[in-house]
Amino acid sequence: MGNGLILTRTEAPTSILAYIGSVNNVLAARFPPELTAQRFNASDYAFGFEIASTDYEDALGEAILLNNYCYATSTEYDSAHYYQLRTAQDFITSGMFIIPRDCQAGWIAHYITQDHPLSFADFYLQLYQKVLTPMAFVALVEFENLHSIAIARPPIDGRAIFDHSDYYYSIPATKQRAVPAVVIGVLTDYSNPSFAAVNKQLEAVLYNNPMDTRSFPLTHHAHLLTLKMLPSSLLEVSPAMADKVRHLFLEESQIRSLYAEIYPIHALKNLFPF
Repeated sequence: MGNGLILTRTEAPTSILAYIGSVNNVLAARFPPELTAQRFNASDYAFGFEIASTDYEDALGEAILLNNYCYATSTEYDSAHYYQLRTAQDFITSGMFIIPRDCQAGWIAHYITQDHPLSFADFYLQLYQKVLTPMAFVALVEFENLHSIAIARPPIDGRAIFDHSDYYYSIPATKQRAVPAVVIGVLTDYSNPSFAAVNKQLEAVLYNNPMDTRSFPLTHHAHLLTLKMLPSSLLEVSPAMADKVRHLFLEESQIRSLYAEIYPIHALKNLFPF
């Protein structure tokens, strides 16, 4: 029997997605003062991912927004909740990619393993070959194998992340088996000139990650919330079943089963310009 990713198109139009700040703030360990004093509420958005803290700036870590909550892995080093999950509705951020509440998925994807798992790389390639546009996605995934990492220090003091990787990644990447998770991500093809306008806007969330060593034709970025159990739907995910927020590595990550909502991107808007 084969292993087929089933993609079904809906009637929804392409989406205008959004962002707050920029991943470039994160990579440069820069927290603009205009954002430092501003708190946001997760219930205002459908989904999101990048970096956040439900406490203070010295706890900024990997984060996602889901079902009215911000989930973030704390980087507050001298606290009891260091490298633990923090959950609340309000949060601060220096960079957050947003799927607004009024957006509807343009495609739905399903996958169930029949004889061998689907690599996350092949999931991306099959998505792109079918949708053929820059896109965001939100997926409920049961991983056969999961390769992931999370920063261990807050990027706020001007020490650029990839120039000081030993400092930020003092806790090594992990490889786990049979892990349920929610994955939120973005992918595009920067070699396609017809995507130039959207791809320019996507620089608020996308970058070339030297730590993800697999050579790959698409530019991608995704975070995930690992779960203590696999719910039957995205809407059932709650703080009680949440575990950690981490950055997904494409290399060696494999899917046992998946349900995903795909959002083809028409444009992006800055929700907090300054």
